[in-house]
Amino acid sequence: MRKIYFPMGHNCVIVGDEAKKWGYPTRLRWMINLVFKYERPVGKTGGKGMKLSLVVPCYNEQEALPIFYRETKKVMESMDCDYEMIFVNDGSKDGTLGLLKEFAKEDDHVTYIGFSRNFGKEAAMYAGFCNVTGDYAAVMDADMQDPPSLLPEMLAILETGEY
Repeated sequence: MRKIYFPMGHNCVIVGDEAKKWGYPTRLRWMINLVFKYERPVGKTGGKGMKLSLVVPCYNEQEALPIFYRETKKVMESMDCDYEMIFVNDGSKDGTLGLLKEFAKEDDHVTYIGFSRNFGKEAAMYAGFCNVTGDYAAVMDADMQDPPSLLPEMLAILETGEY
């Protein structure tokens, strides 16, 4: 069984056997494996047999969310795999939660989690990871810091096994 959590950009953390390969300290590997205790075998890559989960922590992202959602949906639909987008509203004070409810109502690939107050990005990421159903999970910021167009490239790298 291969366990891997492969989020975008500066948030990259590799879990399980891959952590040893990359030389993470034993204590960090232990902590990571404790947090991500739910393991599932990775499905066959490519085709509709593989599912990609996208976790999106949100805090006051009302302005950026429509653009992010539109662009990400376009990229995800162009990829040859099933997908889900899990938005986690981290106690936003603007209209973020309302937008997430609309997206989930219109799109079966979208789910959202709403926090009662701001708990921080790490808590939002953890809540998202506890709810993923995909073979791979990626974290993206809703402010387009990490462009959704990188997702196909990331998946191609994962399929080669040379990461």
